[in-house]
Amino acid sequence: MQLPRKLAQAVPGLVFDHAFGREFPDPEELRQYAVAIHCGGCMIRPQKLSARVERLCAAGIPVTNYGLALSWYEGKATLGRVMAPWGGTDGS
Repeated sequence: MQLPRKLAQAVPGLVFDHAFGREFPDPEELRQYAVAIHCGGCMIRPQKLSARVERLCAAGIPVTNYGLALSWYEGKATLGRVMAPWGGTDGS
């Protein structure tokens, strides 16, 4: 729970919800959220991860993965290093 702890320290009052296992909220339920940080994509089939991302997109919810969110939290230099293989070098 490294990232939730860090984000809670940086943004007091931030509220986290967790979805575990096979169930994932439908787009109507997802609309209450400002952003989704998906962790565990390596533990499920690519089709299931794609379906979840599509559901989030249908709800208009920005989505990222845990590693990118943690890199963003650590700062522009860290995020830039992580994104460098894809051409993102400035961390923005």
